[in-house]
Amino acid sequence: MKKIIQPMRKLVLIILISITYLSINISCAQTIYPVYYHVITLQKDSIKLNNSDFYIKAVVDCRPDTTNIGYIKDGLFDSKYPAKLDTNLYLSLKKYFDELLPVKKEKTPVLIKITYFNISEMADANRDNGKTEIKMEFYTESNNYYTKIYETAQSVNYTYSDVTKLHEKYIREMLKKSIKEFANAKNKYYNSEKISYKQLIYVDTINIAYTSPILFIKKAYYSKINFNASGGFGYYFGEIPQEMPKELKNYIKGMRFAYNYATEFIFFLSNDYGIGFNYANYSSKNSIDYFRIYKDDEHKYLKDEGSILNDINIKRYGPSLNYRSLLSNSNTFFKAALSFERIHYIDDAILFSKPNKIETTTSGLVGQVGLDYYIFKNVALNCSLSALWGKIKEMEVNGVPTELSKKTSLLRSDLNVGITLCY
Repeated sequence: MKKIIQPMRKLVLIILISITYLSINISCAQTIYPVYYHVITLQKDSIKLNNSDFYIKAVVDCRPDTTNIGYIKDGLFDSKYPAKLDTNLYLSLKKYFDELLPVKKEKTPVLIKITYFNISEMADANRDNGKTEIKMEFYTESNNYYTKIYETAQSVNYTYSDVTKLHEKYIREMLKKSIKEFANAKNKYYNSEKISYKQLIYVDTINIAYTSPILFIKKAYYSKINFNASGGFGYYFGEIPQEMPKELKNYIKGMRFAYNYATEFIFFLSNDYGIGFNYANYSSKNSIDYFRIYKDDEHKYLKDEGSILNDINIKRYGPSLNYRSLLSNSNTFFKAALSFERIHYIDDAILFSKPNKIETTTSGLVGQVGLDYYIFKNVALNCSLSALWGKIKEMEVNGVPTELSKKTSLLRSDLNVGITLCY
C-alpha cells in the first residue's frame, strides 16, 4: 500500500505546485479572456429607386455602445453571444452602400449617421423569434458643416427554426427600406440647423432614446482543435469472488484505487460537435511479503506459500465522439464524450514467489463528462469524470491461453484534472 501512496503524494504535490504557480501568474497579470462573437457578413445586393440622385459618401457610428450589434442564442442552454458585422459597423455599411449605390460625381453625396442598430432573439418551445431594428439620420455637407435632411427608423420581426441564419437577410432589407424611404421622401427638411462634425458625432448617452445593450461577460471561444492532458485517481468496481480468503480480499481491495494519466486530441467539425482520439493509462500495485494458503478450512494441509505481488497496467485507446456547450455568462465549457476503445491488460505478477505474466486484450466503452475553464486565450483548466465498461473472457498466463470460468468486469471510474490547449 505504501508503494501506491508514494506516487499519489507526488502527483498531488505536482498538482498543488501547478495551481499555486497559475494563481500567482493570474494575480500578477491581467487575465485576457477570448470572446466568441457571431459574425455577420453582408452579401452583395441591388436596389431599384425612382430617385437615385445621391450616393452614400460616409457612414458614422454614433451608438452609445459600438462593441456589438445585439445578441444571438446558441448551444444546448440557449446561451447569449454578442454579434457583430465582419468589420467595424461603419466600414461594413460603407462597403455595402458602395455596392448598392455606386459613387458618381454628378450625384449628391450624403452622410448616414447610425443612432441605433440591434438584432435580438427570443426562443419559444418550437421556434426562434428574431428582430432587427435600425435607426439612421441623413446629412448633407457644405463648407465643413452638416445639415440633417431626413431620419428614419425601421423594425422587423421574423420567425424560423434557426432564426440566427435570417439576421443577415433582414439587416439588408431594413437598410434598403431606409434608403428607399429617404429616396422617396417629399418632406426632407433642408432648412434644419447646420452643425459641425464634432456636433454630428456627439452621443448624448443621457437623453438619447436608446435601450442599453446587454453587458456580455467575455467567454471562451469555439476553437477547432483541442489537446487535453490530465491525471488523477480512479476506483475499480469489479466483483471480488466470495470464496476468496479474507486476507486476499483485503489485498484486492487495496488495488481498487489507482492513479492514471490521459491525453485526448479533438477536432471540432462545428461549434458543438467533434471527433477525437483518446489514450489513457492506469496503474495499480500491491504486494504481500509472505502468505500461506491451505487445502482445508482447518489450516492443516498447506497448499502453497510465498510472496505475492501484482503490478497491473491497463492501457486504452480509440476514437471518440465529442460534444461541448459554452455555459451562459461564463468562461466554462461543458463537455461530453463517448468512445469505443481497445483495452490492453498486463499484470506482472508474483504468485507464491513464482513470476507470472498475465495479459489480455479486449474492447470497451468509455463515457466522459467534464468542464473546461479558460484562464487564457488558448489555455483552459479541465476536470472530468469518466467510466469504463469492459469484460475479460480469457487471458494468457505466461503465454498460455486460459479461459476464465466467469467473465471479469473492468468497470471503473476516474476523476481527472489537467490542462487543455486550444487552437
